[in-house]
Amino acid sequence: MTAITYTLRKIDLFEFNEHHAKMNTGYGKSMTRHQLIWPGLLVLVALFIVSSTRDVLLGLLLITGAILWSTLVTARIKKGFYKHIMGNISDEDVATVVGEYTIELTDDGLLETKPVGELRINWDSIVKLEKSKSHLYIYLTDDAAIIIPKETLFDPMSLKPFHAELLAALNTK
Repeated sequence: MTAITYTLRKIDLFEFNEHHAKMNTGYGKSMTRHQLIWPGLLVLVALFIVSSTRDVLLGLLLITGAILWSTLVTARIKKGFYKHIMGNISDEDVATVVGEYTIELTDDGLLETKPVGELRINWDSIVKLEKSKSHLYIYLTDDAAIIIPKETLFDPMSLKPFHAELLAALNTK
């Protein structure tokens, strides 16, 4: 069966929490509102003002405001979120979680070898899979997952066959 080896870092924990929050909480809605909806409304107002009053300067100021809103407000929200996460994760917790991991697909499920030992996970224990641009998440509960960062894989070419075999195994179980 297929196996992958990777290194889990502290930043991967933060990225998982952000990904999970975007997908399942009001944080994702707030980010969308401040990145797209409010700036979009400002752009529409700017276009209306330029087309009706020919006040191009005011239109450009509103569009500039929309761009600044989209970048600065979301950066502030993200910074607050990271501060919140850092306040809730102790250095001891991080030290026990980061390190080198190996996940092997077996007939019974997953065999995860981590810095603190081995863990066998039955196929029935896997709730869902999610793939982001930089990670693969194997959810064991609604809010806890095995985090696989793509950029720290020892063999990046191993992820595609691993993912395909994992999907096939989950679909047959």
